Amino acid sequence: EYELALGYNLWVLRNYANVLDFAVLNNRRDELPRDWLDRIESMFDYVLYASMPDGLVPGLNDSGNADRGRYMEMAARYFPEREDFRWAAEGEGDPPDRLSRAFDYSGHYVMRTGWTPDASFLLFDAGPFGSGHQHEDKLTFVMYALGRMHVVDAGNYMYDDSRWRRYVLSTRGHNTVRVDGLDQHRRGLRETYTLDYPFQPLGTPWATGEDFDFVRGSYDSGYGDDNSVRVEHTRNILFVRPDYWIIADRLAPEDAGEHRYEALFHLNADEAEIRRDGSVLSITPQGESRLLLTSLGTDAVEIVKGREEEPVQGWSWAAPGRDGAIPTAVYRFSGAGDQMAAWIMRPVRAEEEAPFETLQPIDTDGDALAGQLTLPDGTRHLFAFTDGRGETEFGGFVTDADVAFVEMLPDGSIGRTFLHGGHTLRPAR
Repeated sequence: EYELALGYNLWVLRNYANVLDFAVLNNRRDELPRDWLDRIESMFDYVLYASMPDGLVPGLNDSGNADRGRYMEMAARYFPEREDFRWAAEGEGDPPDRLSRAFDYSGHYVMRTGWTPDASFLLFDAGPFGSGHQHEDKLTFVMYALGRMHVVDAGNYMYDDSRWRRYVLSTRGHNTVRVDGLDQHRRGLRETYTLDYPFQPLGTPWATGEDFDFVRGSYDSGYGDDNSVRVEHTRNILFVRPDYWIIADRLAPEDAGEHRYEALFHLNADEAEIRRDGSVLSITPQGESRLLLTSLGTDAVEIVKGREEEPVQGWSWAAPGRDGAIPTAVYRFSGAGDQMAAWIMRPVRAEEEAPFETLQPIDTDGDALAGQLTLPDGTRHLFAFTDGRGETEFGGFVTDADVAFVEMLPDGSIGRTFLHGGHTLRPAR
């Protein structure tokens, strides 16, 4: 099964689970092949590990979100030795001992802080197009934190030829980047649909640890109906546990011309406001958490909600409790040659005052995007996303990594650090 659309994957799982039902009812489970059982167990694994803290599994592609409960009840019955399945089904036993998880055949990567309802969660899609029910949505993500979804996609719509159907299928309905007003286009490229057989992991850069999670994906199949606009989009996501994510995009065109870029964030909120420092803050019902977006390297931002004329924008049929118009932050930037932009994505507790954080660019001596985030207590977070070719100096440090992060504590000492794609981090002379 490689449609990569949750609803259809679950339909396949239910059909195969019928075999397990008959085997258990007739006391013949031991006659089922071990490799077959392993495959079924791994499908239940996905349902558990890809589920959000509220128990819903993001649909992706042509699917709605699904409640894991029914499937965990089945999983606990078929695999009674799995305490985590029993925990998810009945609230008894132990939750999974793993948090973040890479599904490197489907290209889905999950970052989370825990298994409680107020935990933080992000699912990033860097996988193939899928064999059917596809959306033009590579490098999109959904995010949940502090008791609610904050970043959603357009979801699904009835199978007709309306503008709403075109919207949910398009890049416009997802949290990724459009180029020159054009969408991704893999539908005409069958080689992008699935992995070649025999299947091998994608090998997407991925790391998870106590303080950080990191993933990187790329889209290079072209934009527009004829795929003629050739720009490679590379997206890095660094989770600075447990507080916020850094999303860093590089857009690398094949030609020397100038291109226009739109980065989209579909917000599960009543409204959103652009604050005096240029950050975007979602406005949610009283008593619910919010989301703060701060950008680096963008030219402008606009909030679009419920636009009905073409091109349709600012709608979702996936946001819990709100089928209809939602505020969507549309960030714009442009230029010739490689362009980079970054966002700090921070959940804000309902009772917490949303901070006016200082995010400043840092000059570098190479082809890199670097910044400094200053927290209210004076802690400084320095980060750099480079081209990975040689050493880069940023904020008083030198690194040979393609991603580097340094935490500078108020007393001047160094706290947490992160490197990916390199080994060196030292003070600049």
